[in-house]
Amino acid sequence: MIVMVTSVVSAIRINEFEANPSGSDSGNEWVELYSENEINLEDYYLQADDNKLNLSGSFSGYLVIFFESQFIDNENEVIYLKRGEEIIDETEMFDDDKNNGKTWNFCGDDWEFLENSKGGINSCSEDGDSDDDKENESNNEEEEDSSNDENENSETEEGEESSQEENDKVEEERRSETTGKIVLNSPKENNANKEFVSSEQKVRRGVVYGFLALCIFLIILLALRRL
Repeated sequence: MIVMVTSVVSAIRINEFEANPSGSDSGNEWVELYSENEINLEDYYLQADDNKLNLSGSFSGYLVIFFESQFIDNENEVIYLKRGEEIIDETEMFDDDKNNGKTWNFCGDDWEFLENSKGGINSCSEDGDSDDDKENESNNEEEEDSSNDENENSETEEGEESSQEENDKVEEERRSETTGKIVLNSPKENNANKEFVSSEQKVRRGVVYGFLALCIFLIILLALRRL
C-alpha cells in the first residue's frame, strides 16, 4: 500500500510554466502539470509566495492551469505543488524578465528557458544548452565563416594580382627578345622610346668603323706615294 501511494504521488509534477508572458501578466500566466497516471486533484494546490490556488478534478497527461490575476513574481520565485502540508513538487528559484513567449521547461533534472511547448512534450535541448547558448554558438560560427570567406577572397585577389604580374613580366621578356628593345613607360623619364644597343651590335659597329678607318688610311697612304 505504501509503495502504491508513493508511486501515485510521485507521478505528478510541475512540467512547465509561464511567469512573464508577452503583454499583461494578469490572466496570461499559467502552470502546466504532467502525470502519467490519472490523478485526482482534490486537496492539491499551487502556491507561489502568499498566493495559493486550490485544484480540483482529475486528469492524466498534460494539464494547463491559468490564473485570473497575477500569481507568479518575475524574480527569486519558487512555485510549489502541495497536498495538504506536503510538498509534492517544486521548481528551482528562477527569474524571468524577458516578457516574451519563452517559458521554463522541466528537462530531466534541470529547468531550461525555452520556446513555449504548452500542452505537449517539452522542447528540451539535446545537450542541455539553452536557446541563448545555441544562438550565441550559431553567431560565433557565422562570424568564423564570414572571416574565413574574407580571408579566402583576400588570398584569391592576391593570387590573381601575383599571376597578372608574372604574365606581364613574361610578355615583356618575350617582346624584348623579339625586338631587341626595352620600352620604359615610367612618367618620370622621357616619353620618347630609348633604343637599347646590345654588346653584339656594339662589336659589329666597331668592326665596321675600324674597317672604314683602315680604308681611309690606305687611300691616304697611296695618295702620298704618288706625290
